[in-house]
Amino acid sequence: MTECLFQYDRLYLNAAYHEPDEHRHLLSHIIVGASQRIRCSVNHYEFEADGVCIDSDVLHTACVEEGELLICLFDKTSLFASELSRRYLKGQNYAVLDGETVQKIRNVWLDTRSLLAVDEAITNMLGIEDFSLSMDVRIQNALEILKSHESVEPDTISKLAAEAGISVSRFSHLFKENVGIALRRYLALEKIRKSYIHLLKSGNITDAAMMAGFDSPSHLAATCKRMFGISLTDFMKS
Repeated sequence: MTECLFQYDRLYLNAAYHEPDEHRHLLSHIIVGASQRIRCSVNHYEFEADGVCIDSDVLHTACVEEGELLICLFDKTSLFASELSRRYLKGQNYAVLDGETVQKIRNVWLDTRSLLAVDEAITNMLGIEDFSLSMDVRIQNALEILKSHESVEPDTISKLAAEAGISVSRFSHLFKENVGIALRRYLALEKIRKSYIHLLKSGNITDAAMMAGFDSPSHLAATCKRMFGISLTDFMKS
């Protein structure tokens, strides 16, 4: 059975993904085979590894023939993603994780079967509390505003630009310059995240989708499939 640990800037899953579709989204990854090697594809290049780190917005898939994967997903704007980029990716689309790193993550999971323990281990491993992120204060403020709102509305961009005191075009450029991804694509991810938060509260996917700012549950389902390569049902059943 798929299990999930949701924090605002990160998501942990243990799941038996055997044939996920190729997909790309705005989250950085650590993917580890819980008990065996994983089969990966990054930009159509196929390889096997015990664990891999994949940058955001990169076409990829990862699966195991048997057993399960530990999938750790990090918001592009988070300290986690910044530290993954600095330590492992170093300007590349992906990096195969070293055996020591993989074994630390595996051991924590196999000993505890707790995704919270995995989160704590990765947080300590990356030294997050000692890492500072340089970002324009206007973008930091915009991200906090987005986090505090229950939905992403059609006028969200114009409101964020007005709060920053600059034009929409300048704000969109500044956002991409600081975060590394286009604002509209980030807002699509934000709506999925808010849908998940509302679902945890209400238990109703239709209500969750509408409250987050989607036009319909089918719009949420199509966005989820496009970004994560799995159906909304599989994503939400955790």
